[in-house]
Amino acid sequence: MKQGEETKNHILQVGMDLILQKGFTGVGISEILKAADVPKGSFYHYFASKEVFGQELIDFYFDDYLARLSEIFADNSLNFSEKLLKYWQVWQENEISGIRCLIVKLSAEVSDVSDLMRKHIQQGMQRVMNKVVEELEREQQAGKFEQVSPQFLVSNIFSSFLGACLIYKVNRPSTESFTLVEQNLKQQLALLQK
Repeated sequence: MKQGEETKNHILQVGMDLILQKGFTGVGISEILKAADVPKGSFYHYFASKEVFGQELIDFYFDDYLARLSEIFADNSLNFSEKLLKYWQVWQENEISGIRCLIVKLSAEVSDVSDLMRKHIQQGMQRVMNKVVEELEREQQAGKFEQVSPQFLVSNIFSSFLGACLIYKVNRPSTESFTLVEQNLKQQLALLQK
């Protein structure tokens, strides 16, 4: 990785850490640069505006997120249902331990004020769902999972995950929303896994 790319990634990582704590509108460019220990000119060298920074931050986040998701789905000792439950378990553990989901944090905050960022959140979420759909289709082709619409099932599950995280944010430390989604997911998967 070249030094310029390292600096850009460092700014993105530091910015993400701050935004996860305070929100996108709660963090200024100066605060990001101070925490990243880089001069102000560095920010504008890499990002035309804070909104462009936000868009690139979303893409940066989803690239890492998909790499971690791919690791879960690469475990051939697990069937699709077990992989999906493991994915949900990791998601819950991250939320509970304070490793928050940037998308849960940003979706409500910026979707109404930045069409650019909203579109990148939408595209990133679609990338994640496409990965899970691909895995489900493989399982169906191997005859190990009922023939249901992969897009519909994955969209339904993903919506449940996001909803549970939003409810958890309001009701924490209660994890009841996570428990309900997990129970529902297990029941759905038990009916569909062959």
